[in-house]
Amino acid sequence: MKARVDRGNDRVELEIVVWGLEDADGNLKEAGYEQRMAQDTIQMRYVYGEKQIEITSISSGQTKKSSVPRPKQPALGQQHVIKLFKEACGSPKFTTHIVKPELGPNPVQMVRFSEGSQTFESLGADGDVAVYEQMQPLTKWTVSVENLPINFTETFSSTCDVMVKMTVDSQFGLMETTVTDQTTALGTLSGTGPLPELVYSTSVPLAKPITNIFQKSKLKLRIRTKSGEPFNLPSSGYQHVTVGDNGELTVLIDLSATPVVAPEEDLKDPAFLEASAMIDKDDPIISSIASAVVKASKCADRIACVRAIQQGAKRHFAVSNLATGFASATEAARTKKGDCTEHAVLLAALLRAQGYPARVCSGLVYTETQFARVNTDGSSSVKAALGWHMWSQALVNGAWIDLDATLPVHFHVGHVLASCTALSDSSAHLDSIKLVNLIGNLEIDVISSR
Repeated sequence: MKARVDRGNDRVELEIVVWGLEDADGNLKEAGYEQRMAQDTIQMRYVYGEKQIEITSISSGQTKKSSVPRPKQPALGQQHVIKLFKEACGSPKFTTHIVKPELGPNPVQMVRFSEGSQTFESLGADGDVAVYEQMQPLTKWTVSVENLPINFTETFSSTCDVMVKMTVDSQFGLMETTVTDQTTALGTLSGTGPLPELVYSTSVPLAKPITNIFQKSKLKLRIRTKSGEPFNLPSSGYQHVTVGDNGELTVLIDLSATPVVAPEEDLKDPAFLEASAMIDKDDPIISSIASAVVKASKCADRIACVRAIQQGAKRHFAVSNLATGFASATEAARTKKGDCTEHAVLLAALLRAQGYPARVCSGLVYTETQFARVNTDGSSSVKAALGWHMWSQALVNGAWIDLDATLPVHFHVGHVLASCTALSDSSAHLDSIKLVNLIGNLEIDVISSR
């Protein structure tokens, strides 16, 4: 998959290539993906043994190996699932387990519900569609995949062996993939028209600005989904969440209180200390930066040390912009440029290099900008908003401590935590994808700040 999107005033090109090697019975022997979201390519390879899945990741010239237990579900490959689907083509429902390498090495359940037949839909003047015009009627299916928060539709040939079109109705807008010739599919992206903008357009507008955000110690918010669907946010770090009878959440960010005690599973999880493709804490450049920061700070306790590392990560960046898709910590350390994602992974790597369990957090951050929400005439109707953001947490004294390497201070109350991830090699992009149903779907009111 190739995609080109706008992030603010910067344009980013992303590419993910997945692959699999199946035996005669359709069971995966190997699978993996290549991710090109920055200068470096990240490669992931899964080898399926009888009891273990061996994982090898390559990033910035560093190779890392790990393993996870093989689950009981069969690890079926894409080609075998296509065969099974073709055999079940006339059924109203098709259920199977399939490995999608970009979501990690474990199988996920996929369910297709038939919407019946339809006539062929033109793919446009540039589509190589002549051969498919004979495939009438086509069959249309609604698809759900385990752990993915959005459904999508797929249109197949009448015999269910060729996918003609896939449509995803996401919070970013309607995304449509159509069949075409090999040259076009593997070629460079073309087109000069407007592209999806994924930063300012997905921010959550506020009725009015929050004054002196850096001086506040408490912020209370009321949060709900536009769709009315129930949801939850974690209580972690400085964030405390309560659920109301109507499904709305009351979120208190309190810097004056003791951080929320971390659950037992977090205290025991080795992933928060391990190296991975994205948080490659064993790379010499990461170790060197971390050691130099701590030595220069002469920090006297663990809280002071993690805050010193946070400021060291901030100082390391020479360029802060949105032109990088999602670079690893090593690439961020080497290039000294990036946005909040690069700041977050670099800080997490520096913390782990010094022995502090660390993870990256996704959520919203308070911003005041004329670009918070731009009208069609170019004017701005919103002067304050909460925009999607990434920062880090360090596990200190049994609690997660929030740290934002994009800030001149260690943290401020204008952060709403939505999810956290170790960015381990075994979870791939699964943790990030789970947030999709919240993006563009939230309404937030400020109850109080002080």
